[in-house]
This record gives sequence, structure tokens and C-alpha cells, in this order.
Amino acid sequence: MRRAAVLAFDLAIIAIALPIALFVRENFVLDMVKLTNHIPFLVATTLLAIPVLSAFGVDRVPVRYATINDHLRFAVAIGVVMLAATIAMVFFNRLEGISRSTPALQGLIALAISVGIRALVRRARTPTATPRPFAPIEGTDVRSVLLVGLNPLAELYVKATEEYAEGSVRVVGIVDYTTGNAGMRVQQLPVFGGEKGLQNVINELAVHGVFVDRLVVTAPMSKLDATCRQDVERFAASSTLPVEMFADNIGLVNWGGAELVREPKVEPRPAGQVTFVFSDAELAAIARRPYWRVKRAIDVVVSLGLLIVLAPIAVLVAIGVALDIGRPVIFWQVRPGVGGRSFKLLKFRTMSDARDSHGRMLTDDERLGRIGDFLRKTRLDEIPQLLNILRGEMSLIGPRPMLWADQARAYSARLLVRPGLTGWGQIKGGRDIPAADKAALDIWYVRNASFKLDIEIIMGTIRMVLQGERVHRDAIDQAWRHLRQSGVTSALPDA
Repeated sequence: MRRAAVLAFDLAIIAIALPIALFVRENFVLDMVKLTNHIPFLVATTLLAIPVLSAFGVDRVPVRYATINDHLRFAVAIGVVMLAATIAMVFFNRLEGISRSTPALQGLIALAISVGIRALVRRARTPTATPRPFAPIEGTDVRSVLLVGLNPLAELYVKATEEYAEGSVRVVGIVDYTTGNAGMRVQQLPVFGGEKGLQNVINELAVHGVFVDRLVVTAPMSKLDATCRQDVERFAASSTLPVEMFADNIGLVNWGGAELVREPKVEPRPAGQVTFVFSDAELAAIARRPYWRVKRAIDVVVSLGLLIVLAPIAVLVAIGVALDIGRPVIFWQVRPGVGGRSFKLLKFRTMSDARDSHGRMLTDDERLGRIGDFLRKTRLDEIPQLLNILRGEMSLIGPRPMLWADQARAYSARLLVRPGLTGWGQIKGGRDIPAADKAALDIWYVRNASFKLDIEIIMGTIRMVLQGERVHRDAIDQAWRHLRQSGVTSALPDA
């Protein structure tokens, strides 16, 4: 219901923006004849806005929680709506009677109204996060926190972690027990319905590569509704995860309950005896390389072109996944990106739900169907990652993004560049080589990236899809020699 209300709000803004655009264009005189001529365009923009705004997730953000990123997403969505409506009207009536500047003016006015209203409703301003440097992450020991309760204290907690605990605390979502907020997004965080139960929410996040370390309740126990209180108490009694009362910690109330202590979470698999370290001078030199700007421009042009060309195939794949595996057809996992910033890697689903109808945990072989196996072998499941590339979270070529649990601190130098749809480590060994060898190949690429090398990787990827993965021992040995001679490795790999 909330999503429908937000969508209706934005549709109203788009509709109102058209007569305002005509009023401004005609020197502040509203010409009713011209307004009548623009009615087909108004209908087109309104109808096209429904799927476009939903696809961009604009309707998932409550008005009072909108952030700068949400405004940018709305701006892109409006641009797509105006472009699509203009193209549709060209085929319909060749834009007869429609001013050529109207779509752009309507879009700008709709954006201004949207941002203005959201800013006024929101009141509290979100502080600007300090951008991370172009450098590898300090480590993977980041605490992941799941909040319970959607209220001003939850907003305060999110703002505080962004401002003072960046890189050490990551809020992964909010569980809300009130009706109507499930499926929405607040501060870019997903809101889960409390009816699922806390343990089920945590299990669902784990499937997407998000492992919760701590539960933080953002309201005093006395102010929680009965269902929420019972779920929190039941979880605290049965789980090894710490349960923290935020209001108590900042001195507002005293819950009187001791925080549970659990055994430390399983650490990422050991990195062996090798660590890859760049000097500060080399880090600066890598960051200043002109090729990164050229590479980004290529990424945008190629990914946009591929999205258009592959759109029919993507639709067929989505239909096949929906019929064979079920909805949603898109699967996401949190992966570390450039500089260690987390992003959601998108894929078409290739596996069914993790549990059967009786609650039994299924193996990967049981979950992987015929369509899923075909998509993996042909790499068609990775088509949605073109959106990650277009958004700047990935590149066409670069180290393949791992799960956070597999991204060892010793190999964090591979995060100096955007992760890629394919990469040097992918075509020279892939999943059949040790983690240290894979890291050596990826970090060798970081030091030697060029247009010629990227073309070689693309050709190698085509061969890999057709012939299967193969270990190239010569490339691995070359990478190790290069990194040892340059002083990047602080020790030799295990024999």
C-alpha cells in the first residue's frame, strides 16, 4: 500500500509538471489549445512512468526518508520516461502539436518538485559521508548490524555509523513490525516485515552473502508492541548473536537485560603466507593513470549498447527463470567493490529456494535446475551485471568480485580497481586454482591494465565460454615473478 502511495505521488508530480512546463515556455501564459494538444504526451509519460519508476525502485523509498542517491535515481528514471515517451509519440503522431522542448522542461520541473517536496518533508538532513580513498580496504573485520524498529532512533543509528564508524560497522537492513513498510527502502537500506521472524530475516540475508553479527533494537522494550517484544525475547534466548538495546546504550532508558555473547564468527579462509602490499607512491601512481577514465567511458558505452542488444534475450531468460525457478527472477549478493565499498551484484536466479516446503535445507545440486545449469555454463545469468557496470559499481574487465567471507585482507590490493564481469584471473584459472594464485593474477592485472590487455581478456573469455575453464600455469608463474620482482609480495606463497 505504501509503495502504491509513493508511486501515485510521483505520477501526480509528473502530470502536474507538464502544464507548468507549458506555462513557463509560453512566457507564463497558459494556452489551453496547446495544453489539449499535449494530452497524448501526458498520457504517454504517465503510463510509461509506472513501470520505469518501479524498475528504478523509486516507489520503494518513503518520501520522508529520501536521500541524495534516491533523488539521483529519480532523475535518471525521469530522463528514461521522457525519452521513451518522446520516441513513442514520434511513432504515434510524429510529435504533431507538441513542443520539442517540452519533454526536457517537464522532466526538469518534475525533478525540482520531487526534490523540493521530499526535502521539506524529510526535515532532518543526512550528513555527507566522507568518500573513501582509492586504496585497498583495511580488512574484512566489519561488523554487520541488523536494526529492529523503524523510528527516528534507527535513522540516528544509521547516520552515526556513516559519520563515525565508516569501514567498521555496516547496517544491512531494518526489521519493522508495523504494517505497510515491508519492501520499502530507508537510507538505501531494505526494510523487512517483522512477520517473517528475526531468524528467518537473518537466514534470508545470509543467502545473499550478508552475515549479521549483531542485532540492535532501536526502541525501549517497554515501547515495543507485543509481537516485536516476543520475537526479540525469543531470539535473544535461542541465538548466539549479541542483542543490543540502542536506547539503553545512549542512556535514555535502562532495559536491565545483559547482552548475549556468542563465539566469534568464522573468519575468512586463511590467506596463506603471502600478502600483497603496494607502497604509497605506487598507490598514488595507480590512481592517477589516465586509462581508468578511458576505461570508464568504454564501460558506459559498451554496457549500454549490450543492454539494448541483449534485451530480448534477457526477457526470454527472465521468463524461463520465472517458470522454472520462480520469482524473483533477479538474485543479488553483497560483494566488496573498489576500495572495499559494498555493492549488490545482480544475477538471474539459477537456484531454487534454500529450503523445501518442509523447511529442510537443500544442497546446491538439489537447488540447481536445468535452466540454472544452462545459464551458468553460458554465462547468461550475468546479463544483469551490465546494470552494475552502468552504475559504476563494476567494470567490463577487472578482478571478479568475491563474497566478503572469501575476500581475505592479505589480498585486498585486488580491490584497487572496479571488479569486472570477467578478468585476467578468471580466464587464466578461474575456480580451479588456489586463492593466492587467483589474487596474484588479479593484482598483476591491476599493475598492467591497458586497452590491449582488456581486448585479450575479452577474447580469452569467449574461448573460455566455448571450451570451458583451463589453468594457464605460465600466466600464473609470470604473475608471481612480476610481483616478487616489483616488491609487491611480502612473502612467498605456500609450496
